[in-house]
Amino acid sequence: MKDKKQPCRKTSYKKVGFDLKLAIIDQIQNGRISVNHASEKYQNL
Repeated sequence: MKDKKQPCRKTSYKKVGFDLKLAIIDQIQNGRISVNHASEKYQNL
């Protein structure tokens, strides 16, 4: 008996504003947060 394959679920992402992206990049470049910390902090965006 063959198992029916279920279609892959695509991960949905929230649209992040350009201003927020620039703010995160600015924080990283100025040494306020690391790239790893930014990744953890903003993971659910």
